[in-house]
Formats: sequence, structure tokens, C-alpha cells
Amino acid sequence: MLLSKLICAAINLQLKNVTVKQAIETIQKQNGYSFAFAASDLNTKKIVTVLAKDLPIEKVVEQVLAGQDVSYTIQGKDIIIKKKDSQSVTTILQEIHY
Repeated sequence: MLLSKLICAAINLQLKNVTVKQAIETIQKQNGYSFAFAASDLNTKKIVTVLAKDLPIEKVVEQVLAGQDVSYTIQGKDIIIKKKDSQSVTTILQEIHY
């Protein structure tokens, strides 16, 4: 059963020279993940290339966020991005769900 979950969770993307914003939007549309972040924490105009063949979502997010001073947490289908040493993930999640 665990193997089938891993196979289902595998991400396939080929995005070359797109903005972080475009990469996030593609992941949301194709894979159903939601992203939460403060506009001041993430440079969404940064150009990235994301090449993923059967990769877990963590590896894909790492490619999207490479070179930015942020960390992320994945809880179910929610991906919370925050500046390192920023507000707690729990507080951000509470803000999302209220």
C-alpha cells in the first residue's frame, strides 16, 4: 500500500525558464497542492527550471525554491513557505483555515 501511495504522489514536470509563480501555479493545477506564503518572503519573479520525472513533491518544491532564503513544510496538500526564522507554521496554517 505504501508503494502505491508513493507512485501516486510522484510528480512529473518539465518547466524551463519560468517564474516561481508560474511553477507554483502549474503544481497547483496539475497536482492539487495549495501554496501559502507572504509576498515579502518569496521572490515569485525569480526564473527557475524544474525538471521532475516521478519525483516526490519535496524534491520538486526544493527545485522551485532553490536559492531563496525560505523553508517549507508540507501538511497533506498544503505547502507552507516562510522566510527562515519567520512566523511559526502552526500560526500560518491557522490563518489559512480561518
